[in-house]
Amino acid sequence: MDDRAATDKGVITSLHNAQIKALRGLYARQGRRRASAAPLEGAHLVEEALAAGVPLLAAYLGPIFLERGEGARLAAALESAGVPVTLVADEILRRVADAEAPQGVVVVAAIRRGGDPAEAAQAIGERARRSAAGGPGVPVAILAERVQDPGNLGAIVRAVDAAGGAGVVVTAGTVDQYSPKVLRASAGSLFHVPLLEVEDVAEALELLRPEGLEPAATLPVGGELPWCLDLRRPTLLLVGNEGSGLSPAAVKAARARVVTIPMPGRAESLNAGVTAAVLLYEALRQAAAPDGGR
Repeated sequence: MDDRAATDKGVITSLHNAQIKALRGLYARQGRRRASAAPLEGAHLVEEALAAGVPLLAAYLGPIFLERGEGARLAAALESAGVPVTLVADEILRRVADAEAPQGVVVVAAIRRGGDPAEAAQAIGERARRSAAGGPGVPVAILAERVQDPGNLGAIVRAVDAAGGAGVVVTAGTVDQYSPKVLRASAGSLFHVPLLEVEDVAEALELLRPEGLEPAATLPVGGELPWCLDLRRPTLLLVGNEGSGLSPAAVKAARARVVTIPMPGRAESLNAGVTAAVLLYEALRQAAAPDGGR
């Protein structure tokens, strides 16, 4: 079926349309890597991308969404930014979208895979040093080692953004930060914080130790209490995989600097996103207290 047969009065009405096929391809990790692009779903995420100056390549809107005031305003903002806007039948967009309750808007964003690791490390270091010197936020970055749940990684990114953290580091084996689920869970925060992609913890430390960040491993047992750890200093908090936790190499790299969140209840552990949020806000508490609150 050609593209002319797949449209109705300017509205794409078929999954066989070439643009829709290309869009669907971005929902696979390899498709995103090949195209250096990712789909953004929902008005809020698209608005955050626009505000952050993320390069947007194409926009697909459903007629029902466009009829609403919010949809019309977003379409105008996209067109003003030079983003081509294409109408797609609502049923087609529902079948393409990853969200359980699609909003009727999917925008393709250009993504910069990896980038220059040294530049990303420098950006994290600058933010950490600024916070440690009394600036806003906290001098803490979070490293996610093989975190595989999209909700967890998105929550980590969002917590770093909310607390004014220094950045996020992801190792090989971690879920793709540009997957639709991670992007939605981050609520646009991925556009606001420095992101460093590394092979493993050793590479992260090789890049970040010269920037002044020292590692601390998070473990469910055996570490010191969060308020006993000085989080006013530039720190790289290592958070591990949901099932197996941190690798032995990561724990060793922390050089016995280990922190454990107390759990007097019956839960065996906290997920990676909650762990990161608790420790970031402990860092924020310490930063606000005259003596560090320790």
